[in-house]
Amino acid sequence: MKCVSLSFCIFSQEEARIKIYSVSHRCYFAFGVLGSEDLSLKIKELPKVKWVLPDSYLDVNNKDYGGEPFIDGKAVPYDPKYH
Repeated sequence: MKCVSLSFCIFSQEEARIKIYSVSHRCYFAFGVLGSEDLSLKIKELPKVKWVLPDSYLDVNNKDYGGEPFIDGKAVPYDPKYH
């Protein structure tokens, strides 16, 4: 469902799935996406989007963003090590 919203900014659901690299949905829904500043401004205007934040690592040494990795258009099953 969130890919559908992102696809309005990116042009296709497939491209949206490719650009998303992590998701989080345990306490709230969030995702990391590769994109330009222009894309972030478009996402910010979507309904129900509360924040668009710059990227940052939760674990700098391991280059870990937190959330579940999003691979081949699917979130890897929940694992506490990602939180």
